[in-house]
Amino acid sequence: MELIGPDLHDFKDLMASKGYRTSIVDLQSIAYQLTDALRFMHDYKIIHADIKLVNIGLLSGDWYEDFAEAEERKLRKVAKLVNNQVRIFDLSLMEASVGPHRKRCGTRGFDPPEVVLDMAWSTPRDVWSLGMSLLIWYDCRPGNPFDLYELDRRFTPRETLIMWTNILLHPMPFNMVMQLLGSHDWVDKHGHLTPEQPMGDDIVRRYQPLATYFPFKHPMTTYLYYFIRDMLCVDPATRITAAKALHHGFLNKDLFTPRR
Repeated sequence: MELIGPDLHDFKDLMASKGYRTSIVDLQSIAYQLTDALRFMHDYKIIHADIKLVNIGLLSGDWYEDFAEAEERKLRKVAKLVNNQVRIFDLSLMEASVGPHRKRCGTRGFDPPEVVLDMAWSTPRDVWSLGMSLLIWYDCRPGNPFDLYELDRRFTPRETLIMWTNILLHPMPFNMVMQLLGSHDWVDKHGHLTPEQPMGDDIVRRYQPLATYFPFKHPMTTYLYYFIRDMLCVDPATRITAAKALHHGFLNKDLFTPRR
């Protein structure tokens, strides 16, 4: 059995407590490993169904301060892992078929819109959950608005959907609107989500469009933004697949070479 170090959630919290930002080189490598792992599972018709930071372990928690990347990205402090190899674990909710499935399972803070709406789901749910995990790993500052453990405690499904349509600037797909019209009073006659007061107003104030969370000071940040945005597509039918994501520009290993 392989020995595993800290999970990504604990390591993120440690870095945040020390004032460090995540190395984008590590994030690129980890994103590639996890995307390839999902591609492998989905090729064999396996859905993990609970991808999140606590279910991703580092082989080692050793790290050092990377002054070169900090200078390149115009950041104060950047933490670089000595070994950025990761492993996915906890397959207790795994589905050994592509479905479609309707069972409610997973962690709501990482669930895609189709799961929140009790719609049928399949392999795209893993891609959304990976996008969420990478977004939280990237923005590890204290008070990170994407701390979805807090979201899981505070937000209703309705508020979660409002948050994402506000962040992604993407309206709900027609089939999802019809799902809401058929079973909820969450939408008005025009198909727009109606917030619950006062939490709905707080969501609009707190969660800004996704691009505002990415300081575009380096080309890799721009590629990362589009990579995560493609994974967080509201409509599972048009969400990028793990196989296609492997060819995304962000996973091109030649894009970022810090100065020595």
